[in-house]
Amino acid sequence: MSFLTLFFSPFNLLFFIIIAGLAIGKIQIKHISLGIAGILFASMLVGFLMNLLIAEVNAEIISNAQNTMKIFSRLGTSLFVSVIGLQTGFSIKNNSKSSILAFGIGSIMSISGVMLMLLISVLDHDISYHSLLGILCGALTSTPGLSSVCELLDGTVEEAVLGYGCSYIVGVILVVFFAQLFSKNSINNQTPTTSDNIKGKIYPELMLVCVVALLGNITGSMRVPILNISLGITACTLVIGLLAGFLTKRNAKSNPISSQCLNTFRIVGLALFFSGTGFETGVQTVAFDIKTVLYGMLISLCTILSGWVLCRTVTAKFNLHKGFIIAGGMTSSPAYGALSYLSNGNNTNCFSFAYFGALISLMVAIQIVGR
Repeated sequence: MSFLTLFFSPFNLLFFIIIAGLAIGKIQIKHISLGIAGILFASMLVGFLMNLLIAEVNAEIISNAQNTMKIFSRLGTSLFVSVIGLQTGFSIKNNSKSSILAFGIGSIMSISGVMLMLLISVLDHDISYHSLLGILCGALTSTPGLSSVCELLDGTVEEAVLGYGCSYIVGVILVVFFAQLFSKNSINNQTPTTSDNIKGKIYPELMLVCVVALLGNITGSMRVPILNISLGITACTLVIGLLAGFLTKRNAKSNPISSQCLNTFRIVGLALFFSGTGFETGVQTVAFDIKTVLYGMLISLCTILSGWVLCRTVTAKFNLHKGFIIAGGMTSSPAYGALSYLSNGNNTNCFSFAYFGALISLMVAIQIVGR
């Protein structure tokens, strides 16, 4: 076995990326840091450097790493979204009004991004409409949205994928920054959540997460009758987790669920997701076009601003966390990861319902404007 093959084996890369990413996440600039989302940027850098330095020497190493990292990414997504859905279901009864508001704000955020994309298509006839659809999904950091666009375009997806690649990184950076910026007032007023005192065994938590992930993967691969659309694995896993959490909470007295165990699964899921997704993004060579990047930035800023304005309007009466709603409305797991130290039942609710509202609205809008 050569040194390169040993050093750049997928598992060695995974552990190195997580260690480096956590170190990057601890760096603070005016109380703003990446947190666990630092793993995403560390994995992007590792993927970029590997593609730059050893692609011509041994392309097989990169190909092997890509295939394995995709598996890590999918596993991480299933774990993370399952736990978010369960934790939201546990607290839905106590936060029903804030949940509905978060869903509405998330939906409006997506719609505002779609409306701006349509305006750009009217004002700029030089840019491809297919490219704009990809830019929209990247600016809203929505991989399920891109999948829906690719299905609609049926084979002519190059421009959409390129647009997505150019705008996705900008969207991630902007939402991570603004989600934390809007949470600065909460840093001094809210202490990090601690684990509950319930000492349940890990088996019921592990069983719940695996059942939710399994059902989410199965239903997410199906298409909705009549509408002929697929909500995607992420959205379906979130919904099933929400229902499972709500039903489990009603019977939790006889079989308590440990938040400490679930939070562990959530953190591991985030680490795997960031490692796999970032590496794949870093390896891909994207020809960045300045116009595409600027349009993506504009759509991201418009969407974030609309969410901020709506949050400011309703927070006087309802306890809504702006940062978590912005993260959910942008369907951004990196932003959630950066805010995880502020996570509690209500904040998780805000993220989950804003995420689901944004995702549903975007998927439906793509079916309408993409035809």
